Amino acid sequence: NIDDGKKIIGTKRNELLRQATGDYVSFVDDDDLVSPNYISNVLNAIKSGPDCVGIKGVMTTNGENPKTFIHSLKYKSWFEKDGIYYRSPNHLNPIKRKLALKVGFPEKNHGEDHDFSMGVYPLLKEEEFIKEPIYYYIFRT
Repeated sequence: NIDDGKKIIGTKRNELLRQATGDYVSFVDDDDLVSPNYISNVLNAIKSGPDCVGIKGVMTTNGENPKTFIHSLKYKSWFEKDGIYYRSPNHLNPIKRKLALKVGFPEKNHGEDHDFSMGVYPLLKEEEFIKEPIYYYIFRT
């Protein structure tokens, strides 16, 4: 059982990476949502075999204050500008599994996504970008 309530998040993500059998991996947290077009958009984007798929999404805090986020190879770091969150590709982006496995996640409960993002970035050379929002990150305080 991956989610026994005792394992560190990084450990769980690494176990899921190893168990995955597809060419690409991405994580959808159980308290977030994806668009109805998520799968068709991702399948279209990976047809050309890019290292990763750039995505757009919307983050809300307690269901309010929607803010756009963009995860793309265009950005080498994580920052906010003019109310938009910019990130280098991370665990929410479809990434070639073989590249994700080279990096993995650190054994910690917070910040494992940022560490993964910084570690995988140098391995990513080609990206297809999905222009419409496909991920809805629901932050709760």
